[in-house]
Amino acid sequence: MKGANVADYLLLVADECHRAGGRSSTRRLLRAPVFQGGPGAWEIVNRFSYADLTSGPVQGGKFWRFTPMVNWYLSDNVRLEMTYGYGSLDRFGLVGKTQFFQTRIQLQL
Repeated sequence: MKGANVADYLLLVADECHRAGGRSSTRRLLRAPVFQGGPGAWEIVNRFSYADLTSGPVQGGKFWRFTPMVNWYLSDNVRLEMTYGYGSLDRFGLVGKTQFFQTRIQLQL
């Protein structure tokens, strides 16, 4: 068994529908991009995932992870993501815990 639940909340954004290449899609357009003197947009995300990694003779254990994130959309094409995570693996009766922090910059063409 495996799965993930995600909840997010986005501030200061306008949604607009447009057609590109004959297909309809939704694209988020910022009301006040940073590069035009605005605050950009902030997104708060919480993610919880779980995986049972045991299958037949492979005893992978059970793993869960909680990952809160903050995304800052500087413009329609630039995003800064800051993530913290806490996870636990229960395997062979031993429980291992891990924490991580990561950042990334996403540029979209």
